[in-house]
Amino acid sequence: MAAWGQTIARRVPFPNPRHAILRLTIVGTGVSVGVLPPMLGADDEPRWHSVFPEERTLRPTLPPRYQTNVPQSSEPATILKYEDREEWRLSLDEAIHVALQNAEAIRVANGTTIRGSGQTIYDVAIANTKIDAERARFDPEVTLDNTFGDRDVPTAGIVVPNPRQFSVNGFNLSTYNMEAGIQKQNSLGGVARLDVETNVQRQKPRITTLNPLTSTRAGVSYVQPLLQGAGRDVNLAPVRIAQLDTDRTYFQTRGSIQDLTYSVIQAYWRLESSRVSVWAREQQVEQGKFAYERAQARMRQGLADSAEVAQTRLAYANFRSASVVAKSNQLDAENSLRNLLFLSPVSDTEILPVTSLHAEPLDFNWEELLELADRNRNDLQELRTVVQSDQQKITLAKTKTLPQLNLVAGYGWTNTQGERQGLFDPTITGYNASGSRFPDWMLGVNFDMPLGFREGRANVRGQELNYSRDLANLRQTQHAAIHDVAGALRSIVRSYAEFESYRETRIAAAENLDQQRTEYENGRTTFLDVLQAIVNWGDAVNAEVDSLARFNVELANLERQTGTILETHAVHFMQEKFCTDGPLGHRRPVEYPMNVRPTGNQTRYGAEAEPPERKYFDQNRTKTTGGSRATGDATTDSDSSSRTGNTVAAPIVPTSSR
Repeated sequence: MAAWGQTIARRVPFPNPRHAILRLTIVGTGVSVGVLPPMLGADDEPRWHSVFPEERTLRPTLPPRYQTNVPQSSEPATILKYEDREEWRLSLDEAIHVALQNAEAIRVANGTTIRGSGQTIYDVAIANTKIDAERARFDPEVTLDNTFGDRDVPTAGIVVPNPRQFSVNGFNLSTYNMEAGIQKQNSLGGVARLDVETNVQRQKPRITTLNPLTSTRAGVSYVQPLLQGAGRDVNLAPVRIAQLDTDRTYFQTRGSIQDLTYSVIQAYWRLESSRVSVWAREQQVEQGKFAYERAQARMRQGLADSAEVAQTRLAYANFRSASVVAKSNQLDAENSLRNLLFLSPVSDTEILPVTSLHAEPLDFNWEELLELADRNRNDLQELRTVVQSDQQKITLAKTKTLPQLNLVAGYGWTNTQGERQGLFDPTITGYNASGSRFPDWMLGVNFDMPLGFREGRANVRGQELNYSRDLANLRQTQHAAIHDVAGALRSIVRSYAEFESYRETRIAAAENLDQQRTEYENGRTTFLDVLQAIVNWGDAVNAEVDSLARFNVELANLERQTGTILETHAVHFMQEKFCTDGPLGHRRPVEYPMNVRPTGNQTRYGAEAEPPERKYFDQNRTKTTGGSRATGDATTDSDSSSRTGNTVAAPIVPTSSR
């Protein structure tokens, strides 16, 4: 018999192994027949098993590819494909606007690397759902149980007229039980309940007095905790914790949006500075090329030797190498800005910054800066909500150290009715027992207490230590915030001082370059002095623009450290909603929060018609001769005919508008 059972329980394959499989399973005395769905997998493992097999091999599978609507890109621009790109004149206001509009998953800059912050605009709405989940414990709860039963009950009896013989007979018992109830918990911890219960019994043959017999009971009850779990503070603490978690998530999201705005400003000024650097290196290349070609011409005329040619050639090659590096840095800066704006690294457009760098000194009130930081910094607000949440958790933990003492009260009514029929009398007589005659009530106190309350006391200690830890972190963050604001203020002053000094250095370098070239052409100095002057001029131009860009970045950093960078750009948050299942199901959907999206910013920086390399260097104010690409205004009274084809360094002309 066992062998037959094993044979039946085996898998019986169809001719096509991917077709369904018929399986007979014998469990005890019952037999079940099931049809398995088609197989799936490299080893034809079925999707359904009566007993799942062990997983003895690794079978990784590729996940499906979802439609994410990531912007597609053509081949990115490189230093080999640097020119012939269509200009995209982009102001800083427009850049911030594009970044905020595409801030579904928030990105921030970590140096030159762009990474996801881990925050999205959906986080606050997700955290908000926990509030309703905690409030659900106060919603009414309805229960309904319906049970139908039928069984044959065996009985033993004496055989008449032979009392020495026994027989086993039985009767059929059909039952129906219905239990319905509704209960509601209040904010004090008490639970009120209304119950209705019906029980119907029917026997065949009729051997009882009342058949069928119907019993019905209705009752009300109330349980009120007096110690553990009693009070509004304890019962509403989970709701308050969920609300504080939502606030904490909001401050985290807001802080990420602030970092995104700051990162866009930083990347924008970096791109603007890199374009000026490219321009300066190109001027050095032109000057090096002119010197090299001039040395070759002088050697052909016998006025110079091969050493001078080799020297100018080396300088020309070094300037070209520096130009390649500058162009590569510009492409990296442009790509970082595109990444922050959630744009593809396309090669057919070139971002052209048209917003001027701010070049005027600013005064700040230290006390106002500290007040702004204390009121607006998101990390401080986040830690304050954590401390508040710890206080609520301490309240919850302390209630577990109290004995369980509940007041229990209840009152009910019972009604029994049925039909009466004799064993040999077919007459049916109705019978009813009034429910008012069978009331019941209950009043009592339940007490439960673990000896020592070890677990409860340990939880209280842990929550109190968490509160002390988070309070210490809050103090440390407040202390660090003061230093962050002070550091940002020092950086602003330092950057502007560097800008002024580099501006003087660049003017002096331009004059020195003009003088050294004149001396070299008159044969009173060597080309090494001219080469050093060209290098000094290019370095001074880069240093001046870099310091001015850092000054503007530090202005934005001060706004970020005080938590006001969004307010100064008029960026707010709006709540978008979506329809989903409400209390009445999918037929009556209700609007719920979906995300907290930043609004667009207002115009603050403005835009100009010229790109930075033309904006800061006036190419029309240079006194030169012969060269059509002269770029400086630091001129001397020397004869311009001696500098044919050369360029002269131009001073930066910053604007005061922002």
